[in-house]
Amino acid sequence: VLVDGLLCTLHLHKTVCIGEGAKNFLKNLQYHKPDYIILPPLFVEIIWQKTVKTIEKQGRAETMEKLVKTSNTMRKVGIDRRKTFFSAIHEMFGGSLETIHVTGAAIDPDAVRFFDDIGITVLSTEMTTYTACGELYVHGLPGTKKRAGAGGH
Repeated sequence: VLVDGLLCTLHLHKTVCIGEGAKNFLKNLQYHKPDYIILPPLFVEIIWQKTVKTIEKQGRAETMEKLVKTSNTMRKVGIDRRKTFFSAIHEMFGGSLETIHVTGAAIDPDAVRFFDDIGITVLSTEMTTYTACGELYVHGLPGTKKRAGAGGH
């Protein structure tokens, strides 16, 4: 997957940045502002859990829940305002992130749902090897419509 991701990205004449690891992950996202990243599922689940805990610590869980319900209702009639509603969360991830490609194993469907709710698509590719350095940032990979959920759920 790492080699395929690199070759595809280079073929499209896009920038590839290999991350420095977990310690500087958010700092790297904010610096590189990727629209596509490749990560192992555990990494994505940790990001999801930390984001939810931060929202709860700030006392914004109820507001978040209402915004998700409103956003999902609007999406049913073709209006997508997730980038606007959840802009503070998007800024934590660099502001441009559209897709997280999860490789190697299944991911918690609640994590996939969370990211979909805030406007970030999670693609799950099971039965592959993990990326060599744990993370890969890709700029400008074209987005496509994907089905949310681990293993297609």
